Amino acid sequence: MLFRSETPLKAIAEVMGNADARFALAEFYLRMKRPTDATPILESLAKDEQTYALATARLAAVDYSEGRTAQAHSKVDGVLSKAPTNRTALFLKGQLLAAERRFDEALKVLKQAAAVDPVRSAEPDLVIAKVYLAQGQLEEAFDAYRRVLSRDQNSVQGQFGLAQVYVARGELQSALAMARGAVN
Repeated sequence: MLFRSETPLKAIAEVMGNADARFALAEFYLRMKRPTDATPILESLAKDEQTYALATARLAAVDYSEGRTAQAHSKVDGVLSKAPTNRTALFLKGQLLAAERRFDEALKVLKQAAAVDPVRSAEPDLVIAKVYLAQGQLEEAFDAYRRVLSRDQNSVQGQFGLAQVYVARGELQSALAMARGAVN
């Protein structure tokens, strides 16, 4: 099925021929649940040294979402063997480990991802907070959510996460206030 936005995206990708346009088209396909259309584009981008890491990470995410866990880990590990401080690969590796409930490993990798690019550490901190919450480490989860909110006070995920911590601590009024703030 062809969507209205697909034709112009394909034309832009063909005419411009640059990586950004091709990534945009691949992301469109992934969001439309068409990984078979996205995969050849990402594989082509993965052959270029400049776009290898991001394209390979996206391919790993496709593998994981389709149940190919070992292939996903292999791809991410391949990126990290070439670029051990690649934030995208570290973040994805941490997410994969957290999803598999390998929390100690996930925390280590997610903390590396946050340290590599402190300006963009809110994403890893959100996953770190969720891991701590899943482990019942409420103070650590609280601190991680506070770090997220210190960078982006409007982070809905950060506000709802902090509300969850308040509930777990029995601080229902604080939880309610935080949840209301997230909704408003």
